[in-house]
Amino acid sequence: MNKPNSSEAVVNTEVALTRLGAMQSIDLLSFDLYEGTIIDPADTRVIFLATDILRGIHAALSYEAGDAWRIVLYRCGFLWGKKTLQQFVRQSQGAFGAKFELISVDAFMGNFVASIGANGWGVLSFDLSQLVTNGVMRFELKKSLFSEALEHLRDRVDYLVAGMLAGIFSDLSRQDLACIEITSALTGADASVFLVSAKVRIESLLSGVESGATESELLEVLCG
Repeated sequence: MNKPNSSEAVVNTEVALTRLGAMQSIDLLSFDLYEGTIIDPADTRVIFLATDILRGIHAALSYEAGDAWRIVLYRCGFLWGKKTLQQFVRQSQGAFGAKFELISVDAFMGNFVASIGANGWGVLSFDLSQLVTNGVMRFELKKSLFSEALEHLRDRVDYLVAGMLAGIFSDLSRQDLACIEITSALTGADASVFLVSAKVRIESLLSGVESGATESELLEVLCG
């Protein structure tokens, strides 16, 4: 993907994102009552889940796997992220009218943020300012679906989202990346904050996150 270098690219991005939003409208979904399926315009199967179902999934995983429910959800998210990237590729090519490799980074990220919101995960924002110099991507998720569903835990709960971010950007970069949620609205922060970087570097943050290190302290470890 290439960075846009002209006002024309920005205009095209805005138009394409408007088109993408229309593609994600519920009015364009195809419902097959006989098969019990819902398909979007990008030929991707859609699933509607209530927060009660997410609570049930968490309860079942906690019963079967104990604290390992976090690892299970992260791994599921990682695999889901790889599938999600395929969906983004189809949607982006349809919305932008160009091969995925020719779509700018800004355009892809705009697509990604819009898709996260349209699919009900929450309101996502991103910061790539340290990507080139330090190899770190930062994401912030407000109104998190998992934070709503599992608010009784009062802990970091967006493991599936973290896994999804790791899966998407591992495939996109063809690198072994990982993601960690370092803050959560359920622990008093303004939002769920995620850091994505090389797997070995993210693993170096685990003890710091568990001991309550601040974001600046964790970034020192990554960027120092």
